[in-house]
Amino acid sequence: MGAVKISPKQLLIPLVVIVLCAAGTWFSLKRAMLPFHVEQNPTGQLQISEQDHIPLPGQLKSGDIVLNCEGHTLDSKKALELITDGQNIGDIVSLQLVREGREFSAHVSLIPFYSIRYQLIAIPFGLVFLILGIIVHWKQPEKKEARYFFFSMLAVSIMYFFPWRPYNIYPTGLAQLFQLIYLSAYAATPILFIKFAFIFPREKRYPFQRYLPVLTLFFSIFVLWLTLSYSLATLNFSFAWYHRFIFWFNGFRVIFSACLLFALSYFVHSYFRAIEEEDRRKLRWILLGLAIGSCAIIFLWTIPQTFLSRGLVPEDIVLLICSVIPITFAISIIRHHLLDIDIIFNRSVVYALIFLCIAAIYTTVIGSLAYFVSTFTVQLSVLSSAVVAVFIAIIFDPLRQKIQEFVDKTFFRVHYNYRDALLRINEDLKNCITIAETGKILLQHVDINILPEFSGFYIYNNDLNKSELLISQNIPPLYSEFDSWFDYQTNISQATVLINPRYTESREGFAVLKSEQNLSPEPALVFTLQDEKKNILGILLLGPKKSGFRYSREDIDLLSVAANQTSQTIERINLQQDLLFKQEVARHLEELSKSKSQFISSVTHELKTPLTSIKMFAELMGNENTALAKAREYSAIIEGEADRLNRLISTVLDFAKMERGTKSFQFHAVDLNKIITGALVPFEYIFKMENFTIKVSLHLSPLIVIADADGLVQIFNNILSNAMKFSASVRELLIETSEKNGFAVMAITDRGIGIDKRELENIFQPFYRARDKKAQRIGGAGLGLQVVKSIVDAHNGRIEVQSQPEKGSTFSLFLPLEQSHETHINN
Repeated sequence: MGAVKISPKQLLIPLVVIVLCAAGTWFSLKRAMLPFHVEQNPTGQLQISEQDHIPLPGQLKSGDIVLNCEGHTLDSKKALELITDGQNIGDIVSLQLVREGREFSAHVSLIPFYSIRYQLIAIPFGLVFLILGIIVHWKQPEKKEARYFFFSMLAVSIMYFFPWRPYNIYPTGLAQLFQLIYLSAYAATPILFIKFAFIFPREKRYPFQRYLPVLTLFFSIFVLWLTLSYSLATLNFSFAWYHRFIFWFNGFRVIFSACLLFALSYFVHSYFRAIEEEDRRKLRWILLGLAIGSCAIIFLWTIPQTFLSRGLVPEDIVLLICSVIPITFAISIIRHHLLDIDIIFNRSVVYALIFLCIAAIYTTVIGSLAYFVSTFTVQLSVLSSAVVAVFIAIIFDPLRQKIQEFVDKTFFRVHYNYRDALLRINEDLKNCITIAETGKILLQHVDINILPEFSGFYIYNNDLNKSELLISQNIPPLYSEFDSWFDYQTNISQATVLINPRYTESREGFAVLKSEQNLSPEPALVFTLQDEKKNILGILLLGPKKSGFRYSREDIDLLSVAANQTSQTIERINLQQDLLFKQEVARHLEELSKSKSQFISSVTHELKTPLTSIKMFAELMGNENTALAKAREYSAIIEGEADRLNRLISTVLDFAKMERGTKSFQFHAVDLNKIITGALVPFEYIFKMENFTIKVSLHLSPLIVIADADGLVQIFNNILSNAMKFSASVRELLIETSEKNGFAVMAITDRGIGIDKRELENIFQPFYRARDKKAQRIGGAGLGLQVVKSIVDAHNGRIEVQSQPEKGSTFSLFLPLEQSHETHINN
C-alpha cells in the first residue's frame, strides 16, 4: 500500500482547532466560584447548601440566605454566576447574608470552578473526540461520511473545551469572541450530525433535506443574537441582558436536543430500511454508542437530578461513559468488523431492557406499598424487598427469553456471519454421501440461519420432467406435489432464483414468481439447483421468514451460494453413484460370466454322468453272454439315468422359459399326496443305488390344491434332488405332507451339510453357489431352487427353509387348499 498523502488543509484545520481548544481550556480553568453551593428556596431566595462535602468557610452555615454579593442584590443563581465569572480565583468577595432573621456580612475567597479530578477526566475525554475525528478523516479522506464525522468531532471538541469561562480576560472582547466560537460550534454540531445521518451508511434523498440550508440560516441568526446578548450582559454588567441570554440559550439547547433526537431517529429509520446486512452492522455500532451515552445521561444524571437534586454518579463519570459515542462512530466508519457487533449489541440491549423492567417492577411494588401503608417500618421494608427479589429471581429467565426474542425480531433480520455460515454449509455438504442427506443438511442450515416458516427440497427428474419432494420442514400439503406449478414458474432453463416481492427487500436483478390466487401460504423464494449444463437437479422452496422481516439481498446471496454448493454436491454424488453402478455392473457381469462358465461346466458334468452310465449299460446289454436277469437290471439303470437326464434338461428348459416369461401353467384340482407318491417312483432306482433311507409320512386326508401337476412334480424333484445331493454320511430323508391354516404343506428334511444363515437369502438366486467348501465340491447347475421359487410364486404359495450347518435342512412348501384358494387369490 502506498503512503497516505496529507494535504496542508488537512493539517491546518485540526491545528487551528487544537490551538482554539487549548486556549479555551486555559481560560476556562481560570473560572472562579464561591466556596459553597447555593440553591433557590421556595421563596426564590438563594440559600447556602453544603454539597460534595465542601466545608463552609468561617461562620457560614448551611441554610444561610445570601442577599447580595459585591453590593449587587441577587435574584437568581445566574445573577450570582455573572458576578463570580467577572472575578479571579483567590479574589475576596463580600456577601450580605441573613440567618434566622438577623443580617450579617462575610468575606470569602473564590475557589476554582473545575476540580483537579474533573480536569483529569474531562480533558482526555474531550481529546477523544478530537483525535478520533482526525484519525477517521486521515484514514478515509475520500469518504463523505468521514469528512462529516471529522467536522462533527471538531465542533464537539470546540464546544467541549469552551465551557463557561470568566469574561474579565484581556484584551477586551476576547471573551465575547470565544463565546461566538463556542456558540457556532454548538450550532454546527446538530447540523453536521443530521447531514451525517443523511449519508451514512449510504446517501439517501428525502424531500425534507432541502430545508437543511434553512435550518443552518436559522442557527446562524440564533448564534448572532445569543452572542449579542452575552456581549451586552458582560460588557455592561447587565443582569437583564444576562437573563435574556440565559432564556434564549435554554431555547437554543431545546432545539439542539430536538435536532440530535431527529438524527438519532433517522439512524433508527435507516437501520430498519437498510437492505444490506453490512449497512445494518455499521448502524448497530452507531445505535450502540448512542444508546449507552443516552442511558448514562438520562438514568445516571438527568432523572436523578430531577428527583434527587443530584446525579447518581459525578458528572465527570457520566462524561467518561459518553466517550463510547465517538468510539463507536469511528469503528462504524473505518473498521466495523473489528468486533462482533451482533453479540455486543444484542447483549447490551437485552440486559439494559431487563434492568429497566426489573427497576420498574421494584419501583412499582415498593412505591405502591409506601403509598398504601401508612407506617413503613424497617422490617416491612426488608420483607417487601425480599419478596420482590424472590419474584424477580423467578421471572428473570422467562423475562430474559421474551426480551431476547423481542430484540432478535426487532433488530436482527440477519443474525449470522455470512462467511462463517457458508464455511459451515460447505464443510457439512462435503461429508454427504446421498442426495437425501444433502437435502437434509441444506434445510438444517437454512433453518438455523434464515428461519423460514416452511421449506422443501425437491429432487428433479429431467427425463420424466417431474419433481419429487424429498425433505421438508413444516411444508403445507399443497406443496407436496407441485409439478405443474414448478413447470409454470421456473421457466427452468433460465431462472435460478425466483422471488415473491412481498417478502423480499429488493427485486432488482431477480425473476419474479407469478401470482397464484389459490396459494395460501404463498412461497417467498424458489431456487433451482442446476448443473454445469443448466439441467435442473433439484428445487429449494422457502416460505416467509418467521420473524416477519423480508429477505434481504444478503439472505438471497447466502441461499444462492448454498444452493450452488448443494448442486455441486448432488453432481458429485451422481458421478459417484454412476461410477459405483458401473463398477457394480462390471462386477455383476464378471460374476455372471463366472456363473455361466460354472453352469456350463456343471451342466456338462451333470449330462455326461447319466450319458456315460446309459452308454455303458447299453453296451453290457448288447453282450450275448448277458443273462436275462442282468439285462433287466441294466435296463432299469438305463431308465433311471434317462429320468435323471430328463429332469436336468427340464430344469434348464424351465429356467430359460421363466427368464423369457414364456412359461405357462395348467391349473387343475390335484391331490398333493398323489403327486408326491407318483413323483417318488422315478427316484426308487437312485435311492437304491445311493443307499438312501426314505421315510414318507402323508396326510391321512387328500390335500386338494389348484395347481399345475407338472409344476408340482418339478418342485418336488428339484428339492428332493438337492436334499440327496447335499446329504453327507447320514443318508436319511423324511418326506411329509400336512394341513396348516388353510394351506397344504409339503416338507422334505435331510440330515446333510446344512446351510449357513447368511446364505439363506441368496439360495434362490440363479447360478448361486454357497461359499461353504463342502458345498463348492458338490456339483450342480445352480438353477433348481430358482425354478422352485418361480413355480411357487406362480401358485401363490410360499417356501420356507430351516437349516443348521452339519445338522441338515428342511424345505417346506405351502400351497393354498382348494377351499381357500379363491379367497387367497383375492387377498
